Amino acid sequence: MSTSNNIIKEKKLESLSPQERLILKKNGAYHVVRAADILYVESSGNYVNIISQNNKFIYRSTLKSFLKRLDPNTFYRIHRCTVVNIDYIKKIKTSAYGDYEVELVDNTILKMTRNYRDMFHLY
Repeated sequence: MSTSNNIIKEKKLESLSPQERLILKKNGAYHVVRAADILYVESSGNYVNIISQNNKFIYRSTLKSFLKRLDPNTFYRIHRCTVVNIDYIKKIKTSAYGDYEVELVDNTILKMTRNYRDMFHLY
């Protein structure tokens, strides 16, 4: 395999690795957002709503694709449409039909379905 092929493969791997900072556009300005400051991400079709401590951003991407940019040890999928930063979870309590409510430190309540509870080892 040639050296140029190795470089291309390394660049592809780098682009798939989690990022510490994301550059997101809002109102014509670019914002540098630390991934650690993101509370949660919700999907809305081919867009994701990124909710940070200070802002809300809309980014054109699927949730599955955007999730590749985040650290899997910090960001957990709790619903088909929602990914949460576990560092901001205040509590998790049971809800109806085996689902759960995830309360964040800013008092936001998110729904976690039983399909995703295994990541938290809730039984």
